[in-house]
Amino acid sequence: LTSIPAWLVFALDHAIFVGVMSNLIFGLVMLATDTGSRAWAWADDVIFWGMNIGMIGFVVGLAMDSAEIKRVSSPIMGVAILIGLAAMAMRLVEARRAEPAAA
Repeated sequence: LTSIPAWLVFALDHAIFVGVMSNLIFGLVMLATDTGSRAWAWADDVIFWGMNIGMIGFVVGLAMDSAEIKRVSSPIMGVAILIGLAAMAMRLVEARRAEPAAA
């Protein structure tokens, strides 16, 4: 009977949560707030590339048990997610204002 290494569990967990859930949530908010002009349109690329490169680096750092790689990739991922939260909040407010008033 072989045991699963702990780093593999953490690497898969992180890849699934950030790689799937965060991308899915940001993508759904982008679709829901697609009103033509978007607040911080430049942020889309920063969010996507920063979050995914940071996530890949973190997973590689977990797999290689390298604190240095995790220390470099974590802030990249974190800043991209924070920019994403700010951009999505602005877009949700903008989409709310663009809604016609209910009769």
